[in-house]
Amino acid sequence: MADDRGVSVATVTGAIDGYDLTTDATESPARKVAAGEADAGLALRATAEKLDLEFVPLGTERVRVLANRDRTEKESVEGLGSLLGELDDLAAALAGFEA
Repeated sequence: MADDRGVSVATVTGAIDGYDLTTDATESPARKVAAGEADAGLALRATAEKLDLEFVPLGTERVRVLANRDRTEKESVEGLGSLLGELDDLAAALAGFEA
């Protein structure tokens, strides 16, 4: 974007209020935008919709879930496996997700 405008990256990032902010949680960037503390932030479509914010997709990302073979019989790992088995239903309920 900076090259397209004939300016430095620092000029572009300096013009974005909140560019230098870091966050600790997935919803934090969107909450900062909603509160007027930042112009833009990376967030999930579902979060943007929940907070009634505009969303511009940057791309898609595939996710793989792996488990240590020695721990697959643990209750928590089995529970995660069960949830992943219901992923189609979970994804259908969230904007921007697909199974």
